Amino acid sequence: MLLFDLYSEQFKSKNIYIRTINSDYSFRQISHYSEIVYATYLENFSGVVTLRLSNQLNLIICIWACLRFQKTFFLLPDELNDNLAEDLIKNANSSLILQDSPYGNDCKFNLNCISKSTRGYSKNMINQQGIYFLTSGTTTLSKLVWVDFNQFAYSLNAIRLHKFMPYVEKKNVLISSAFYHSYGFSSLLEYTLGGSTIFISEKHSSFEIIKFISDEKIMRLLSAIEGVPYFYQQLIIISHKINLVNLEHVGIGGDLVPDILFEGLVNCFNFASLSIRYGVTELPSIISLSVFPPATIQRESQVLPIYNVTCKENENHPDGGEIIVRYKPFFNISKKTLTGDLGKLKNGRLIILGRNGNFVKYKGNKISLVALEELMLRSGMVKEARCSIHEEKLEAEIVPINNDFSIKHFKEYISSQIPWQLVPEKFELSDTITRTMSGKISRNIANDLNNHSR
Repeated sequence: MLLFDLYSEQFKSKNIYIRTINSDYSFRQISHYSEIVYATYLENFSGVVTLRLSNQLNLIICIWACLRFQKTFFLLPDELNDNLAEDLIKNANSSLILQDSPYGNDCKFNLNCISKSTRGYSKNMINQQGIYFLTSGTTTLSKLVWVDFNQFAYSLNAIRLHKFMPYVEKKNVLISSAFYHSYGFSSLLEYTLGGSTIFISEKHSSFEIIKFISDEKIMRLLSAIEGVPYFYQQLIIISHKINLVNLEHVGIGGDLVPDILFEGLVNCFNFASLSIRYGVTELPSIISLSVFPPATIQRESQVLPIYNVTCKENENHPDGGEIIVRYKPFFNISKKTLTGDLGKLKNGRLIILGRNGNFVKYKGNKISLVALEELMLRSGMVKEARCSIHEEKLEAEIVPINNDFSIKHFKEYISSQIPWQLVPEKFELSDTITRTMSGKISRNIANDLNNHSR
């Protein structure tokens, strides 16, 4: 089965597929535009094409042109500096780049809004078609991950056959995660498979998305939202200004969800169902999913039936182990993926504990940096926190909520909640916490505490 075969009937429909602040586009229109992009740029090209587009509508059209006509492509974030972008294009062996044109930048399709450039890298035929994603995890160290179209088709077909994501059916959904991110891209394919309408802002940025969702017309129409935890932290802050009267579902992915965020979402959107997805870039779409009704919280997730998940025992983590995923996607070849995440199985369901690297040894104790950060957020005194071990000392970088913040009172609160040996030795005040492109707290910059300190 080819990946686009799953969507062939959808793209014959006159139903609205893409909605912007001012315009609507049917499935049939997007299909037609993808044919134009193919005929103009891709028909005689057989290598890797890089999509570096900030215009969300044009990016979606180019994505479907590549998927429909089996062209391998690289989803390159447009905000990267040119030197890094050029290195990544070379690493992906890409010789054709589609990017924004200076001659048009509104959220309407026009070939004048897309420009083409070429490179002298390999133009050899590619035996297997697929997608290059740029991922940094929590390290901020960029790497390319390649996923072939067959793997996506295999996973999405299983989701469809097992009715694994009932909430993607016929929704008006805002996907706040960038489409160049594996979570945002997977959500696009999943909701499209469900015949949903995708709502997009002109460009992808926190400011543009918040501005978009604050529009009264958009607020009335939205019935589902997908986003990373950091996006929802921002949304909760302004939730009193946003009246999502028809919201039915809130989907979360891309990072571990702290309990305090859970509680905030339940309080703000107690009329909507919630879902938490778990996946890694190397495996398309999802590995496991937890869906629960309004005003409830659930940590156990159901594993997609095509996967066999185990948690390797580890003496350093008696409560769980590294999550290992085995599967036979095609040609009956068994594959194994070591995720680097910790979890445990309970009655066949998976509970995610966090990244292996977020558990550290400190003064003879195994501690979770994420749990310590969540404790700080619960104080009600800080809105962001990052803990790290630097020169054998436990340190905390914090962003206070108010200007009258007191380190003394904050430290007293932390000391009342955990043993004194686990209280950070150093606290640094900062205006913001360094994050990766996907919104995760960066774990690679223990030395940059001073770069953001006041």
